[in-house]
Amino acid sequence: MTTPATIKRRDPQRSRANILAAAQALFAERGYAQTGLREIASLAGVSSTLLVKYYESKAGLFEAALSNALELEFITSEDRSRFGENLVSAVLDTRRPITIPAMLTLSIGDAEAAAISARFARQHIIKPVAKWLGPPRASARAYTILMLSTGFIIYNRHILIEESSPARASVANWLAHTAQAIVDGDESALEAYQPASRR
Repeated sequence: MTTPATIKRRDPQRSRANILAAAQALFAERGYAQTGLREIASLAGVSSTLLVKYYESKAGLFEAALSNALELEFITSEDRSRFGENLVSAVLDTRRPITIPAMLTLSIGDAEAAAISARFARQHIIKPVAKWLGPPRASARAYTILMLSTGFIIYNRHILIEESSPARASVANWLAHTAQAIVDGDESALEAYQPASRR
């Protein structure tokens, strides 16, 4: 007696998750300009036509990968008095994949990707963080936190300049203190953003 062949059905949710994870890994490692859809498809274990079906283009996939990687809630939903500590703790937790800073930084090699990154950062990082921070100068404070944390992540995750634990701990403590001062509205942490007439 013969049995009908089992048809392997694709799990769209799992396929999308695999595609986004592969895209995040490659965009963060190689940058937008150096990453092709075929490479992403190969790493995700799917066909490149499936990427186009789900995301229409490499630009669409890049934006989806950024959105999927964004985690603001774990920092901004916590007690404001522990923001700096929570930020540094998240960055130093190597079990937590943090790909957005590298994806944003490496997008500058392509005009389309750079435009997507700028729009994404404004709409999905700066605006929500500024709203959470509130006055005074919420946008300037949000930009400052983004710049400081991006630099810290890049150097801790990708370019390990200082390998000694005490030196790295010192920088981590400085970032935690500075980020907390910015959240608390400490004017000395924002002096660089004051117009010349106010200095």
